[in-house]
Amino acid sequence: MKFVARIIGVAVLILAVVYFGLMYLNERGFLFGNLSEFMTKLSINVRNIEDDTQQFLTDEGILPTATPLGE
Repeated sequence: MKFVARIIGVAVLILAVVYFGLMYLNERGFLFGNLSEFMTKLSINVRNIEDDTQQFLTDEGILPTATPLGE
């Protein structure tokens, strides 16, 4: 069982490195065509998930609301 968990962990790590590498190349303009469109859509979805999660946590009172400095 420990071996299976280690394999899953390595696979997740490799996928994360590939994802961030492709995102970097896409932002620098090295990717073209379908792969570039896919990475752009994927990054938009990840940002939307982040925004939704942050809004939910703020609505539930888990995260404090941001207040301007000096108030």
